Amino acid sequence: MSLSPERLKALAIELAAAMPPTYGAELREERIQELTELIAARMPPRRIEVAESKSVPSETLLTHQEVERRTGFSRAGIYKRIATGTFPRPRHVPGEKSVRWLASEVDAWIRDWVARSVPVDPARR
Repeated sequence: MSLSPERLKALAIELAAAMPPTYGAELREERIQELTELIAARMPPRRIEVAESKSVPSETLLTHQEVERRTGFSRAGIYKRIATGTFPRPRHVPGEKSVRWLASEVDAWIRDWVARSVPVDPARR
């Protein structure tokens, strides 16, 4: 089961509505954000498959969370690398307010990074 970001937010709002009225609006918004992240973390990754054609090869699209999991970088770290031109840029999803990365580009970046990286010297730790 996969939920859209809109449905995920609606569920978090429903859960927050059950909170006692003594909570202020700011605390309620924080709780909605926490619940949204908690629900999203427990959901399986959303994958969008592009239909195969002769002009566009089949490709898996990755969400922010999937790219963060694959690279180990935070969202801010990913966007800093994009700004410096050292990480693949995401693509806008038509008709949505979201972006996706091509799995092949992220995987190629990881392979390139591993090839360029230098193992840590245990004596220098």
